[in-house]
Amino acid sequence: MIWEKVFSNEQKLEILALPNAINIQGDFEISASIDKTTTKANQPVNLTLVIKGYGNIDDIEEFKLDMDNEVVYSTKPQIQARIQNGKYSGVFTQKHSIIAESDFTIPQISFKYFDINTKTVKTIKTKELKVKVKGVVKELPSIQTANQKQEVKTIQLPPKIIIQKEDSYIKYLFALLGIILGLLISYILNSRKTKKEVVKPLETKIKKSKNDKQLYAILLPYSNNSSITKILNTLEDNIYNNKNNKINKKDILQIIDDNELV
Repeated sequence: MIWEKVFSNEQKLEILALPNAINIQGDFEISASIDKTTTKANQPVNLTLVIKGYGNIDDIEEFKLDMDNEVVYSTKPQIQARIQNGKYSGVFTQKHSIIAESDFTIPQISFKYFDINTKTVKTIKTKELKVKVKGVVKELPSIQTANQKQEVKTIQLPPKIIIQKEDSYIKYLFALLGIILGLLISYILNSRKTKKEVVKPLETKIKKSKNDKQLYAILLPYSNNSSITKILNTLEDNIYNNKNNKINKKDILQIIDDNELV
């Protein structure tokens, strides 16, 4: 057996600079979709943004929605890449949850890259998406009334002497009414003491939630609480990453009780 060394031939590559402020090159397409076009006030609408094609897809940065009157929660983008037909290709996916109190429009989302086919900078955009929100509280029209001054005249009447004869049975009637009134007041006070404690509306919603998606929508407005945020992250893994993490509703109810959430 004789060991020999073999070498490949050299290859020279010419690297051309991309236009200013452009760091993505390739050939891509973009799309955006929502899970519903009608929702209730303060209930989330889920937006899914997808960019697919070939090129340096790993370098695409996460998108932030510019919406002034709505609350937007965004997840970290997920990228699935592979070599296909000798080209580096993949799919970029990012999800956003939007909460609003009135009808709103999701604006176009733009993505700019250097198109290697046309050798030019290309901008692709999604379509605007309109969402109708039910249960919007409208301001009631104000009613203005004119101030009217009323004059009250006092008329002096000559004193009149009235002689009343009091029957004896009237005394007993008033005494009976006093007893009945006392018993009624006592009954009302006792019924208030034994009145059952009212269950908080948030606790009722959590107990009635049928799946992780409904529970996620209920807890999302309380994400400023660190304990609720951890539960939301676990729910996101179940919803978007097909995980099977167990969620204990008793633990959630205890957190709500401790933090006095309503």
